[in-house]
Amino acid sequence: MTYRPLPVRRLRGLLPLLLLLLASPAGAADFSWTSLFSGTGRHGGSFYELGLTWGVGGLLHAQGAAPIGLTGVRVVQHQGFISQLILLALGRVGIALGAVDIQQESEFESVYDARTGKTYQREISRTTTFTQKKSEGEVKAELDDLDEGVSGLVTWIEATVYAPKVLGFGPAPSSSEGYELSLGVSFELAKLNHLPLVLSVGGGGANIRSPVTWTGTTSDVKELTLEHLGLLARLHVPLTRFADVALEWQPNVHTLTNLDKDASVTGVVAPSPLRAIAYLHLTNYLYVRGQVVLGGLGFSDGRLGYNLELGGRL
Repeated sequence: MTYRPLPVRRLRGLLPLLLLLLASPAGAADFSWTSLFSGTGRHGGSFYELGLTWGVGGLLHAQGAAPIGLTGVRVVQHQGFISQLILLALGRVGIALGAVDIQQESEFESVYDARTGKTYQREISRTTTFTQKKSEGEVKAELDDLDEGVSGLVTWIEATVYAPKVLGFGPAPSSSEGYELSLGVSFELAKLNHLPLVLSVGGGGANIRSPVTWTGTTSDVKELTLEHLGLLARLHVPLTRFADVALEWQPNVHTLTNLDKDASVTGVVAPSPLRAIAYLHLTNYLYVRGQVVLGGLGFSDGRLGYNLELGGRL
């Protein structure tokens, strides 16, 4: 298995929902007997995953809160048009900002407040100056390098949409709604038994909320909210053609401001989740995914969670 971009073709009659959500075609599938049971080259090319997930705890938790369920739909596009387009857009914004020096100057006046007997400064005008730091030729060269660099990367985008119930089932007294979204690139580090050992890096965010039932404490908080914005690092280790495991960590910048705050008081949870993930590939196109989620230091009060996912891949 090697990393190489695969040609993008139009799906004909396969999972219209994917076309709606991702607005991008996937590679045509070969449904021969050999392809169905020859193992899966999951990280070797272009594919989509669509899975239904059920879980409890890990991300949303607080001391004294009843377990909170996380049920939803997870969609992955690997080595596809949308992930490359987003990375290109972000890169172009960075190049544009780096090509211009932005300076702001404000003019203030002193105002005396007779009620308090104090004088304070009030801004009366603000001037913004834009100075071009790079020539058009330099900017164009950087844009060309960006296009060439992104086209050679293995890119991916992953989104999970949570709803109170999936297929009429919710695994806990309280169920959440919201989203998780991440984007990044993958690199093959080595081969293990002719299968790729892969490091995925990127960034992402999440906003998930759920009503909360208090069992071990009294609180006026009626809803818990997960706030996440940060980085992502994931190491995939192949076991056989039909199974692989991964370890993922998502450092959260919101943790810096919420580390010492009690979620039962603020209603805000900001973990940097650590996930242990296992895939069982029943065929090339059908998989089971299980994961254990550690959403904070310790294993009590819902910090240790789990979920199970059943999905398909094209």
